[in-house]
Parts: sequence; C-alpha cells; structure tokens
Amino acid sequence: MRMFVSEGGTTLTIVGLGLSLDSDWRLGTGLTVSPAVPALVMAEVAEGTETIAEYASILTMGPEATFVLIVDCELPGETLAVKGWNSLWQFHLLSLAVSAPCSSLYSIVRSLSGRSTYSLANREILFRPPPPAVATPEELGWATEHQPAFQSLILSPAFSRAMRAYGNSQYLPDRDLRMMLLWSGIEGLLGVDAELTRRIALYSALLLNGSAKERSSYFAKVKGAYSLRSKAVHGVGLSPEKLEEGCHLASEILVGLLRRCVELGRVPLPSELDSVALSANIQA
Repeated sequence: MRMFVSEGGTTLTIVGLGLSLDSDWRLGTGLTVSPAVPALVMAEVAEGTETIAEYASILTMGPEATFVLIVDCELPGETLAVKGWNSLWQFHLLSLAVSAPCSSLYSIVRSLSGRSTYSLANREILFRPPPPAVATPEELGWATEHQPAFQSLILSPAFSRAMRAYGNSQYLPDRDLRMMLLWSGIEGLLGVDAELTRRIALYSALLLNGSAKERSSYFAKVKGAYSLRSKAVHGVGLSPEKLEEGCHLASEILVGLLRRCVELGRVPLPSELDSVALSANIQA
C-alpha cells in the first residue's frame, strides 16, 4: 500500500466506509470527518494512478464510500504523506466510537495545479462491507475527547494488536476464522494464557463500567460466547447462524474492551484485574 502526495498539496482526503454522518466534524488538529465523498471521474482517476490494478480497485471501491477523513498539513510532500499514513489509525478510533468496523479505501491529493493523485489506502480490495453505522454527535464527541488517549495506546503492542485484530477480522470471508481472530485479540488484550474461559469472562466483566448485577450478567454472556469459539476451533459443527452469532458476540466484546481501555487511558494488567476481583468479600 502506497500513499502518493502531489507536489504542493497540503490537504489529503482519505475516503472510507463504515459510518455515515450529517455534517463535518472536527476530529482533531488538522483532522475532519465529512460526509462529502468526492465523485470519481474515470479520466481523472486514470491519470492520477500508477497501475491498472490501482485504477480498477479505486473505481470499484468508489460506490461503497460513505465518508471521508480530511487531513490538513502546513507542509506538502513527505510531511503530508507521513501525517496521512499515521491518520489511517483514525479509522480504528472511529470504529470504537460507533462500535462498528470503519475502513479506509483510497486517498486523494490535489496539487496546486489542480491535478489529483489517487492511491489505495487499503490492501484488501475484495470484501463485503457492512452497512454503515450512523454516527451520532455523542459518538463523534467521544472520539474527539479520547483522541489523545487513543494516540498513546496505539503504541502499546497489546492494544494495537487487538485493535488490528478487530479491524482485520471484517475482511475474512470465513466466519470461523473471523471468530478466532477476534478472540485472539481479546486474549492478547487481557493477557490471558491459562484458565481461558473463566479468566476472559471475569476480566471482561471487571472492565465493564456497570453495576455488580450487570457485570455478573456480562460474565455469563462472555462465557457463552467463548464456548462458541471453542467449538469452532475444535471442529465442532456449528450452523451458519451460530457462527454468525459467535462472530457478532466476539466483535461486540472486543470493541467494548478496546473502548474501555481508551476511556481508562491504559490496558490494565492481569495482576490489577486479579486484585480487583479479590477486593470484595462474601457477605453473611
């Protein structure tokens, strides 16, 4: 995947899918989310791409686009390219904000002369996109508020691996493989390597920001979801409906854990979660 930058251009538009919104939203410094997806002109795309494959991919992706991320930079050239490349993480932040996968598709840079340069911003060109999630002002506000924490957390290997597992899972056509990737993200994020079912359910419930009753219910829900994962891993026949349910539950659990880590500003260690679990006593 390459991101080209036209000479003199200081604005990079990254076209994406996965959410819809009514008006522009300032996500951060030099970052704006907008519903204004530029129309594709075949002749312009042909002139602005380097290969036939890239040209065909962008034309194929165009009709699926639902929003854009506009990246503004004071300096053109390489500086803008680096900021644009780093801004691809913003699609993961938006995924957490709306609790649904958001993907970059391709980028556009318009030079001072008016020539547009197009580049793929996604290495996967064959996948079935999910219906876009409608982004509310509260969800976009959450993304803006937690932008600094997210930027810090993507430097954490546990968080970034789990985040990529969530994002990459949508490209897998086989539900069992998608479920396994999602659960690998959950296990890695929680740092669990033994007593998997109970500890994953327990740690997930402890991270949930709710009442004791809600955490108890969530504990049971995660255990049930993990049992579907185990059946898929061990080759137990599951109906397409059960596989879809298992993928949905795993996706819901992982995105919820990632959101909570962003809100906390860190990934809690297993020792911290064990300490929380032991902080209460059985009452007579």
